Amino acid sequence: MSLEIVIWIASLYFAWAIGTHYTGAALGPAVGAGLLRQSRALCLMAIFAFAGAFFSFKVQETYAFNIVSNVNEVAVAAALLSAALLTTLYTYLKIPTSTIQLFTFSLVGAALITGLSIGVKSLLYLVIFWVVAPFVAFSIGLLVIRLLPKRGMEKWLRYFVIGSSMHSAFAVGSNDVSNAVSMLLALDYVDTTTASLIGGAFISLGVLTWGRRVLGRVSREIVKMKIDVACTAQIAKASTIIGVNLIGYNASINQTLISGLLGASIGKKEKGINFKVIKGILIGWGVSPASGLVVSVVISLILLAVI
Repeated sequence: MSLEIVIWIASLYFAWAIGTHYTGAALGPAVGAGLLRQSRALCLMAIFAFAGAFFSFKVQETYAFNIVSNVNEVAVAAALLSAALLTTLYTYLKIPTSTIQLFTFSLVGAALITGLSIGVKSLLYLVIFWVVAPFVAFSIGLLVIRLLPKRGMEKWLRYFVIGSSMHSAFAVGSNDVSNAVSMLLALDYVDTTTASLIGGAFISLGVLTWGRRVLGRVSREIVKMKIDVACTAQIAKASTIIGVNLIGYNASINQTLISGLLGASIGKKEKGINFKVIKGILIGWGVSPASGLVVSVVISLILLAVI
């Protein structure tokens, strides 16, 4: 099997894995608040994530041309396989992680082994956005929950939560499709429109086939999910991510959602925050980049030994 075929398989597999992993982050608040049934939520998620993929062009170019230079097929195959396999593992374990950070450090690990030059400046900017984005989402959550009217708005908030969930599903497409397909662009296998079409389709497939896996944790196990908290968290998450996307970078959907949920819950002085689960999630955020780096190094060494 040629490396080009391996890269295509790994890219599409990674797009599918992203769809399975982030359904909870996009729809957990709406499902947890009892506003959408799982089956309907998954169908809506698939549609909006596919549409969002067509607004990922600038982010695709950041990953395709700015993180490492002159990418080769061994590095790309190793990075994509590492990210896809680990995303599947974390989904199976129901550990919400950051596939963005996982993929980036998989790419860095492969670059180190194959001798590629790493774009330190672009990588530094990415890390800065990853650090800042959760604090931005937390602050938005803290502020918005205090601005929401306390009475007479429940009916409208229900509609708003559903609308903001679709906004968030759209953000999954615009924010995360670049992880799976940007290397196809870097190797000149496809153009940006084709990359968006293929990536969006496989993210949607992941949503529909295994999207329920981490939905329960996000919808029920982090905070007590009331309508106003759900609404605020969705606004905080999607606004932060789309803002970062507009300047050509991306941020973690899980990190911004959970930060938004925390900000809203603290701003409302809710007592149902599950800090034990949150602690486990924070550990997962720390482990995923390191695991991506290590697994990618191992896969790179294997590929170099057999080709």
